[in-house]
Amino acid sequence: MTEIPFDDVVVMFQDEARFGRINSPNKCWVKGKRPTVYCQIVREYTYAYVSVCPFDGTMDSLILPWAYTTAMNIFLAEVAKNTAASSFSCFWIRRVGIKRKT
Repeated sequence: MTEIPFDDVVVMFQDEARFGRINSPNKCWVKGKRPTVYCQIVREYTYAYVSVCPFDGTMDSLILPWAYTTAMNIFLAEVAKNTAASSFSCFWIRRVGIKRKT
């Protein structure tokens, strides 16, 4: 096994977050009446993937419309593209929010 110099190791912490909205019906009151209010339930989400190196402040981020394994692979490919070819990246990934679907 080849030894990697510590200077060439990039330590990064990764996390993802879901941002969006869920509209839910609310009761509506008008003086003396209770009108019928039609509600459209909408679920729209956007997922943000971010990785950061606490030692030098290097950060990569990507916004995607879903959170599946393929999205994580797209994000990791983006990080690899932005990382120096001579360095070795080490990630801490929680994977709590990622759905395991390809």
